[in-house]
Amino acid sequence: MKKALVLCLLLCSRLLAFAVPADILNLWNEANRAYQDKQYEHAIDNYQSILESKFTDAQVYYNLANAYYKNGQNGPALVNYMRTIQADPSFRAAKQNIVFIQAQSNFKGIQAPGLPGTKWYHKLLDLLSPDAWAWLAAALAITTAILFLLKSRNKIRHANRWLSSGAAMAILAFVFSIFAHQNNSFSNTAVVTVENGFLYDSQKKLNVKMNLGAGTILKITNTSGTLVEVVLDNGLKGWIDPAEIEKI
Repeated sequence: MKKALVLCLLLCSRLLAFAVPADILNLWNEANRAYQDKQYEHAIDNYQSILESKFTDAQVYYNLANAYYKNGQNGPALVNYMRTIQADPSFRAAKQNIVFIQAQSNFKGIQAPGLPGTKWYHKLLDLLSPDAWAWLAAALAITTAILFLLKSRNKIRHANRWLSSGAAMAILAFVFSIFAHQNNSFSNTAVVTVENGFLYDSQKKLNVKMNLGAGTILKITNTSGTLVEVVLDNGLKGWIDPAEIEKI
């Protein structure tokens, strides 16, 4: 969070100058200027305007998230850091900032999709993006097919050994691709955006199970009725007002 954000903003301004319409670039430059001047609400408005114009770039989401964080709005900041990862699964700075924000409070929600887990296979999955794993699986499958062709023409030694190895690696990469996409799935994920969200025991709002702070990440399981049913990481379920959350 304490990186050279100003330098990043200036560099991105130069890069975007070659790729976006003039009106979008003007909004971008104005948002970056406001951010540098610590006019965070003005920066937020301009970054939002860029996104509303359908220019949904990961860097715009990231800068918007930074502005929200600097403005003291952890909930919207997490929403946009997660949208950054959704747009670009390899955006490590966004992942680091999510971990940083969640470590600041007594976090009760689920882990943000796209973050590496603590187990060895989570770390392995994080070595490549979901798409990269898919491309690797495809490349290995093509290689295995070529090896099979060479074997049929007796042009390769130890053909069975190579074929077995190639097929095994292709299958393994394909499995990792599936798990990586599941790990990065933002389907039905939402973030509490108000300072104090209420988790009710039913749609009737009779009893409050617990209070959920801004930035709590939830999984939506049921959207029928006036409230939505959500679940926490520990399996606790409840109902929350949709006005208190924002879906990724």
